Amino acid sequence: MASYDKTVAKLQKTLDKLETRIAICPSQNEMDNQDQTWWKYHFSLPNAIMFANGRLSKICGNDLDFEWNRNISMPDAFDDINFRYRGRVFSVLIKIYYNGEELPIDPARKKKFLKIAKQNDLVPCVFPVDITDDGDQYKICCSNEDHELCMLETGKPIPRTLVLSDRPVERTRFDFISKSINVICARLDEQGFEIDKFYDDPSLPDDFPRIWFYDEEGVPCWVVVQYATRKKDIQKPEVAKIIKNDKLLQCTNGYFAPVVFNAKGRPVYRNRPINVSTLEDIMIKINDGGTWV
Repeated sequence: MASYDKTVAKLQKTLDKLETRIAICPSQNEMDNQDQTWWKYHFSLPNAIMFANGRLSKICGNDLDFEWNRNISMPDAFDDINFRYRGRVFSVLIKIYYNGEELPIDPARKKKFLKIAKQNDLVPCVFPVDITDDGDQYKICCSNEDHELCMLETGKPIPRTLVLSDRPVERTRFDFISKSINVICARLDEQGFEIDKFYDDPSLPDDFPRIWFYDEEGVPCWVVVQYATRKKDIQKPEVAKIIKNDKLLQCTNGYFAPVVFNAKGRPVYRNRPINVSTLEDIMIKINDGGTWV
């Protein structure tokens, strides 16, 4: 019964979000062409991400060299999805053609995307999709069935030499952050907590709350995730600095979750096994509704 109630509550929360989005969406008569393009893009993107996820999972999902880092829509993400194949990490933006009209990617987002990709040795790609929406039927398909993923800057297929390369590649800041978030989210999920959202943007500061989840009572909580390659390098964050000037963080429960990549002084590679450890209780409480712990 408890499981049923939790499912109903989750569905209701999704419906509430959808109703809010519909309520704030202006009619086409109230929007100029630029506004209409913005709404088309942002309302189409979650479905396009789900489609790309399914397509790539079908192609690569059974390959032991393939691993998702993030395959779902997340707010303020620097890219739309990203995954590792062998020693390369492919960072993907979804390129949408809506009823034949190309919906442009925000130039500021594209600039940030390319900067992060360069700093973290990511392969910047686009996944082009065609969306047909005539009011009665909504259909998504690949723009090019021969090669779904293309290089962002050239529009050409990803070179096979890049895909098949198995040379050792050291983990970058993004790799450590993404893996740490996935480890903590998996542990929270095992304990029955619902993950609301997470942020794997490597340009955010170390003490930025990267995970939001709901506790047993359905109350939102945040988690500062910290990684290190040696346990002695883990340092408890300064709570005052984290919650300063942020009323939401101040009035909600906050936690600290360290993740250690036990490298013993050796380089840590993307395509090589590594032992990862967390606290037995996953997290340490550092903020109790405004009271520092």
